[in-house]
Parts: sequence; C-alpha cells; structure tokens
Amino acid sequence: MTKSSTAERSEMRETSQNSTLSLQQVVGILNNTFRLKLVGLLATQGYSLGELSSSLHSKTSLVARHLKKLQQLEIVTLSDGHKQRYELNLKALQGFQQSLLASEKNIVSPLEETILEDEERKVLKSFFTGSRLTTIPAGRDNLAILVQWFARRFIVDRRYQEAEVNEVIEQYYHDAAFFRKDMVGRGFMRRENGVYWRVR
Repeated sequence: MTKSSTAERSEMRETSQNSTLSLQQVVGILNNTFRLKLVGLLATQGYSLGELSSSLHSKTSLVARHLKKLQQLEIVTLSDGHKQRYELNLKALQGFQQSLLASEKNIVSPLEETILEDEERKVLKSFFTGSRLTTIPAGRDNLAILVQWFARRFIVDRRYQEAEVNEVIEQYYHDAAFFRKDMVGRGFMRRENGVYWRVR
C-alpha cells in the first residue's frame, strides 16, 4: 500500500470519528446522481477504482472524490489486500434508511398545531402537504404568515449556528436560505457573525 493511500484511509477514519454528521448532511451527501450510480453498482458486487471509472465512463479522480464522500458515511468501505476493492456496507445504508423513516415520523404536520389562528391555518393548509411546504405563496400577506410560522420553530433568545437554522427549516422546505434571510429581514430573527437568534 502506498503512503498516499495510507494517509487517505487515515484521514477517512479521523473524519468518521471526529465529525458527527446531522441527518440533513447525510441526505445532502446521498442526494447526488453520480453517487447514487456508484451505490447502484456496488450493490451488485465489489469494484476496484479502475473498474468503477470504466463502468461510469468517468475520470478516476472524479470517481475517487465521490467515493470519499460515501466512505465518510461508511456506506462504502475499501477492502484490504493486494487488489483493493470498494464494497457497499448494507448495514450502514439500512441504518440511515431507518433514521430517515424515524425522522419523518417525528415531524408533525403544521396543521396539527393547536395554537393556530384561523387565517394562519387556512394559509398553511393551502401551501403544505403533510409536513412539507410545496410552494411559496405569491401574496405578501400569505408569505408573511409563513415566515412568522417558520420563526416560531425557534426559541426566543437562544443562539443558533447557521447550520442549525438550516436544519430546522429544511425539515419543511428545501430552500433554507430563503426563509433564513426573510426571517432576519422581517425582524423575527437577528444575525451576527454567523449566529442567529429569535427576537419575537
């Protein structure tokens, strides 16, 4: 084994041990067409880096970069031995699947809240399907109601890192930046040095 490959595997172990990835980050890594193709190939058998590159008609460096992301999740492992092969870790993949299902069950539909005003409930009913916001309303009043609802997902005066704000918003809508900026712009939250807190 070369020094470079030894260093790379050491780096991967360190990343796995020292970083706790949120479920949202896991989904972000897996939400990539190229990586899903890799998972599909490895679901059938083990492959060397060269074989994967040939099967996907892609440069070795590109394949290696995406494999590294999958190794970070421990979904893909690299076997020891003279001819190293990448293999799919089905146990880890099933674990993420179970976590996703559990997460979805824990996210309550906005319409199940008991503190909603009639107008607020009407707006949420129009733009939510289950726990997911499906579209942004064109009307200013309706949008203001939605932004206020998102602001209430946060505790007044508690400090949140930007990644934490994104994770909360993305439970309901894919574009966290849209509502994150609007909550600040409308005075529901404040931001300083990448830290956010709700003020009303």
